[in-house]
Amino acid sequence: MGLRAFLHRQANRVFHPSYLPRWHYLGGERLELDEGPTAATLPEGTEIFEISAEGGNISYSINTLNANVNSSGWVPQNGGRIHGPLSNLTQLSLWGALGEIAHLLYYRESN
Repeated sequence: MGLRAFLHRQANRVFHPSYLPRWHYLGGERLELDEGPTAATLPEGTEIFEISAEGGNISYSINTLNANVNSSGWVPQNGGRIHGPLSNLTQLSLWGALGEIAHLLYYRESN
């Protein structure tokens, strides 16, 4: 099925989605970082995560436990990122300077 199968047309000729994914909230945590890799505690079944940075920029690494300042994942201060759904999400590691805080929310996609 193509994209049009998931869209329907309104009177004003604007397409609107007829299917929106549903997320089931699994929990969250607040991690205080200390210039070393910090492992997040992923609840069973996590497919999607949201990360917000407070106090500075945060780097993160998916499916490894060795995040550092050069990790490919990056969240700016007072910014956020959402990743997923990821069928193979097993580990999440974060790195930030002393006193920076990572806010994490975990979800899975449900029908």
